Amino acid sequence: MTDAVRRSRGRGVNERGWRSDAAERRVRELESELFAERWPDGVTAIDVETSVGTTRAYHWPGEGTPVVFLHGMGGTGVTWAPYVERLAGRDVYALDTIGDVGRSVQRVPVTDADDLARWLNQTLAGLGIDRAHLVGTSYGGWIALTLASKCPERIVTMTLIDAGGLAPLRLVRFLLSAVPSLFASIAPGPVRRHIAKKRPLLENPRLRRMVQLGVANHPFKLPRPEPLTDDALRALATPTTVIIAEKSAPLSPKVAATRARLIPGAVIDVVKGAGHEVSLSHIDRCITGLSNT
Repeated sequence: MTDAVRRSRGRGVNERGWRSDAAERRVRELESELFAERWPDGVTAIDVETSVGTTRAYHWPGEGTPVVFLHGMGGTGVTWAPYVERLAGRDVYALDTIGDVGRSVQRVPVTDADDLARWLNQTLAGLGIDRAHLVGTSYGGWIALTLASKCPERIVTMTLIDAGGLAPLRLVRFLLSAVPSLFASIAPGPVRRHIAKKRPLLENPRLRRMVQLGVANHPFKLPRPEPLTDDALRALATPTTVIIAEKSAPLSPKVAATRARLIPGAVIDVVKGAGHEVSLSHIDRCITGLSNT
């Protein structure tokens, strides 16, 4: 690990960016259990070298143009399991974002959107993917948008699920929104199930615990997802579907919808009553555009 990466990560973390070796091991155990539950015969894992480190990609071989999934902050490729099952027979990849809690290993600092676009472009090239359908939620949506503005030739279609890059991040509101989940995780079943309609992680204890451990023990050192400029959105040439959660905490739904209309030909779907976890609470709605490609 370079001195620059040590400085960017700060003190008290291991070479993979974790504050606690025990937390890292537990997250890996939970992730392996989730993969084994869905695919007992195993999943094809591919490691791709890029200029900032090694990317872990999971591959489910199939037909057609590849579909590539990009998770949100604190997630990993396993969070896309329900989508992979619904797209059975399609060629599907799920990436672990470099510098996040997954099995990708960052070795060089990632300082801005250009670095992330370069990382994703190199990852796709290393996987032998010339063009792909990109699907990104939250932070992953911002990465997808960034690549679309830099290398549009790489993308056939783009699905943005309550994505960064359209509206500014409302960090305080996002942090406060986690309080009900912490309460609900120890609440009686009926209360938990009611809250889980908007926060489906509550009904998946292993995935919830994996995300909680990751967020608490793996400092997020990637760039803030700054919105693209109006001109950059107007210049996008990629056919785009934008899923917006009406009750999103980190991103203003009104601002996101207004700015999404700047994307030429964008299909915009505001999901009534949905929170930021819309990618888990409304899977079939989010996948509609892919079903027709």
